[in-house]
Amino acid sequence: MSGFFRSFWLQLRGFRLFLGLCSVLLLASAFLDYRMLDSLMYPASEPILPTIETGSKVAIPPPAIDRGHPRYEFWDALSRLGRGEWYLIPTGAGLLLLWAARRLRLARQGREWRNFCWLMLAVLASTGVLVNLFKVLFGRARPREIYRTGEQGFFWFRMDSAYHAFPSGHTAVVMSAALVGGLVFPRLRLFFLVVAGLIALSRVLTYAHFPGDLAAGGLLAVCVVALWRRQFQSWSLDLPLVGGRTSQWL
Repeated sequence: MSGFFRSFWLQLRGFRLFLGLCSVLLLASAFLDYRMLDSLMYPASEPILPTIETGSKVAIPPPAIDRGHPRYEFWDALSRLGRGEWYLIPTGAGLLLLWAARRLRLARQGREWRNFCWLMLAVLASTGVLVNLFKVLFGRARPREIYRTGEQGFFWFRMDSAYHAFPSGHTAVVMSAALVGGLVFPRLRLFFLVVAGLIALSRVLTYAHFPGDLAAGGLLAVCVVALWRRQFQSWSLDLPLVGGRTSQWL
């Protein structure tokens, strides 16, 4: 067992700094006042709407949503790119095309690209299952609930999506896709990660997640990709490599 953990740690050698930053963000978010962050994201150009009394707590309607803030609309549109179907459907279609091409003898090569598709599907499926299990388990209220009901924190074993903030599923999906894509396209690693980071950030700017939820989603993605990458290597399933040297980051 110790050999497994040692091998897993070596798999993460290229992302130890990233893991450290995510861990710090995860801890720091526990002490972050989201309404203070909100005032920085969307400075109010007019007085805040009247407060809503919710028992012993006070909730303030989020100004960006209630006023149709233009920046909110932009980030809301960007956040939709974090949905799993944007990556599952093209990957599944690619796998079917590769299978059809092989059956029709249109292309004799393509084994490595099939491995890539299977890796992407395995990573996204595993990430999706784990994310949804953790969401139900932790039951963290989304930032919107601070404004709507005054509730915040963890409520444990909740099925309502309003309490599925932790971890961020969109972040886990886009980070997983970016990491797997970076294994095949090394020169585009930074681009993939920047795009994934912007999509993840949009989840905070649309009141869907706290910063710590993004960190947890990113940590989960790195671990899942590293484990599946290690498994594919043990099965001698090679991946294609486009425009770069053999990847050593995972």
